[in-house]
Amino acid sequence: MWTNTAAVLDCTQDQFFDVVHAALRGCCNFIQKVCRSKLEKVRMAMTARTCSLPVRMVSNEALLLMAPVFLILLGAAAVVIPLVVVLFVMYHKLSLGTSLLREQITRETTNVASNVFAQLEALLYLQQELKLSHALPPTRGWAASPDFLRNVCSHTLAQRPASVVECSSGISTLVLARCMQLNGQGHVHSLEHDPEFAEKTRQLLRLHGLESWATVCDAPLKPLVLPSWTGQWYSYEVLPAKLAIELMVIDGPPWFVAELARYPAIPALYERMQANSAVFLDDADRPGEKELVRRWEAEFPALQKMLVPICEKGCVALKKTGS
Repeated sequence: MWTNTAAVLDCTQDQFFDVVHAALRGCCNFIQKVCRSKLEKVRMAMTARTCSLPVRMVSNEALLLMAPVFLILLGAAAVVIPLVVVLFVMYHKLSLGTSLLREQITRETTNVASNVFAQLEALLYLQQELKLSHALPPTRGWAASPDFLRNVCSHTLAQRPASVVECSSGISTLVLARCMQLNGQGHVHSLEHDPEFAEKTRQLLRLHGLESWATVCDAPLKPLVLPSWTGQWYSYEVLPAKLAIELMVIDGPPWFVAELARYPAIPALYERMQANSAVFLDDADRPGEKELVRRWEAEFPALQKMLVPICEKGCVALKKTGS
């Protein structure tokens, strides 16, 4: 029974008995102290009243007077011992919970600080490599994070793709267009379903003098039926008919427009992808993105993962092998 009780209280059997023993010892000391005090008072009273009576008679009368006191003290002990055990359990649980909370806060604080430092490093990389005439727009919220933009930028500058297709426009369009300009070749075609956002991206390109290196295509979402997927996706027929894709950057459409909203990018454009072309997928840590990557790899065996630095929202890079 004691072993089961100790297990329920989440402590060892020795710890449980130590607490019970301490409680009992404290109760006994208390009872002994009270009894001594009461007996001394009774002895003094009886001595004053019946000094001539035999000692045995005084002792018997004292015991009769003390009987209710003993009963009260025993009842108090029956209440105190469970109370001590309950208090021990509460203290133990609170101590454990406080310790776990402290560890969690420390871990999360460390992770946040590390991520902030990583984003600052990536932002400094972009500023150093791109040398834009104006500052980059904010890279929080819906926008691509600096670490994802760094991965795309470093690949584009190193591999020098001649044609880039982007699903969803924004800061990534600006970064890719600047890479094309630095490479002295190539063009970006960005699919955007939101006309207002498309115009903002065009204004951003004009601000940096990059409008000739990227085209933001108005591509409203429309129904699309694939063998293993049905939903809405970009009107991708706005892309040039004979466009040979060497790099694809996927950061849209938003997840809420359809289940696995970004899945159609590969099935719809796979035939236009050239050998050794690359695909970069943002937000790859989300469950939906993990599932669509699994499907891509199963349905298109020529797509092989490339090793890239990790990103705060997740980044998957794939390369089309073979001819």
